[in-house]
Amino acid sequence: MDSYMLENYEKQKKNVRIPVWHFSGLVLIAIIIVVGYFGSVEDKKNELKYLSDPKVGDVYVVESPETAGSYSTVKVSEVMLNGVVIQPNNYEISKLSSISKIDIPGNYSDELLGAESADILEMYKNGEIYDVIRK
Repeated sequence: MDSYMLENYEKQKKNVRIPVWHFSGLVLIAIIIVVGYFGSVEDKKNELKYLSDPKVGDVYVVESPETAGSYSTVKVSEVMLNGVVIQPNNYEISKLSSISKIDIPGNYSDELLGAESADILEMYKNGEIYDVIRK
């Protein structure tokens, strides 16, 4: 290569830059991951707080005892000193993400069951309670 071409090449090389927007997708994905992680951590903290201080109307998402792989809900209908009174849902659903479809006031049984706070916390720690919904 002659010196003119080499000099011209060096000038062009100095003027070329990688556009920053090429990396904007990576930055966006990183932000989504970080927000999702911290949201999940905050959600778990709230669930423990809700279980430690239950309120009437709290809904616990549980695996159905009758059918493996099906999910249902129980609703807190009364809070006592050392536990709660819950109402089981009469319906089950196969997808955990669709639990809101059966969480309707008319779907809950008239049957009332008692549960101690320590037992509820133990069920959550063992993974028997998947989610706590406070409305």
